[in-house]
This record gives sequence, structure tokens and C-alpha cells, in this order.
Amino acid sequence: MPDMFVSFLAQEYQINPHYETVKAEADTWMAQQCQYDEKRYEQHIKADFCCFASIWARDAGPEELRTICDWANWVFDFDDMFDEGCFQNNREQVLSRVAALKEVMSTECPAATSNKGDPLLEVFKTVWDRVAERSSKATLRHFVQAMLDYTEGVVGQVDVVHSNEHLDEQHYLAIRRKTIGGAPCYALNE
Repeated sequence: MPDMFVSFLAQEYQINPHYETVKAEADTWMAQQCQYDEKRYEQHIKADFCCFASIWARDAGPEELRTICDWANWVFDFDDMFDEGCFQNNREQVLSRVAALKEVMSTECPAATSNKGDPLLEVFKTVWDRVAERSSKATLRHFVQAMLDYTEGVVGQVDVVHSNEHLDEQHYLAIRRKTIGGAPCYALNE
């Protein structure tokens, strides 16, 4: 009888040929932007979000892969604030953070958006600028909608934690589908 239960990583996977170069650049840049201390930097390197991105974007060119890696690095740090960080129980701060993110994606004049003092929003703005510059209108709309769904999920997650509500399986999965960040990955891969 064949072994039908195989881990998806048990098979040999392909990785983007630009992985090593892009990883070094992206990780160093993210650490500088977010002013990681040595411990945080080591955690970041160990997590290797660029490897994850290099597997699902194995055919991307070096510039495209860099944008995807920067987004992957950004989303994990951004998301941690709502999972375990300072915004976990503060809906007002979450709404403010999400509004700032939406402002970056909706500003007609990108140079007018100031995110000084907020390293993660600055990182996202650089990703947004690259995505907006290189994407078709359809792909850009897809990315924006995916990011809006993601932020809606983040707010929903914080609402649930704040209310101590116990979710049924369907409600939990509906929120989790949004907060996992999969849809923006698909849009970036376009």
C-alpha cells in the first residue's frame, strides 16, 4: 500500500536561483530599517522568510524576488504585533495602524505620504511603490483587495481576542483565511 500521507516538504522543492543574493540584501536591509538588535536579527535570519518566498516565487527575477522577500519580511513583523505584540488588545491602535496602511495604498501622490518614525510602514511603502510601478492595473487591484482582506482579518482577530468571544469552527476559519496572508502572496506572484 502506498504511503498517501506525505509532508509537502518531503518532496524535493525548487528554489529561486536568486535566493542567496536576494536573501542577504533583503535581510540586512530589513534589519537596518527596523533597527533589530542582535537577538531579533538572529530570530529573523533563522525564520528565513526569503526561503519561503523563494519557493513560491521560484521563477521571479531578482528585482521581483526582492520585492516579494521584502513583503514577506514585512508581513511577519507586522502580523506579530497583532498576534502577540503591543496591538493584541488595543482595537483603536489596530484601526489606526490599518488606516495608515490603507493610506499608503490609496495615495495618489506617493511622495506626500509620510511614514517617518514608523519603520514597518516605511518598509511597506517601499514595497507598495515597487508593486505599483511594475504591476498591471488588474494585478494592482488584486493586490490591494488581498491586502484589504488581510487587514480586515487582522481587525477581526483583535476584535475576537478583545471580546473573549469563543468562535465556532466556521467563523474561526473565515478570519484565519484572511489573517494568514495567502492572498497577497498570490497577487505578488502575478
